[in-house]
Amino acid sequence: MGEQTRLRAAMDEDLGTLKAELGVHRRLIQAIHVTQQEHTATLREHSDQLRELREETRELRAGQERILVGVEAIRDVLGRNLANDS
Repeated sequence: MGEQTRLRAAMDEDLGTLKAELGVHRRLIQAIHVTQQEHTATLREHSDQLRELREETRELRAGQERILVGVEAIRDVLGRNLANDS
């Protein structure tokens, strides 16, 4: 009977240890879940910002093209005026 009691006590101790470890693992998985949600939200925000920046870059390039066309037109006019003055 003493051996059975000792074995049951050892099983209870092992079970308690397993339950404690399971609790630690459960909390760790929950923390990972929360972190993953935060990272997903941050990634979504960064993706939105990247889309906005790309659109703004396209607009800036279009504006730059218009400026370059205008500068070229001014150069042409100045070149013709200088040629006529010569």
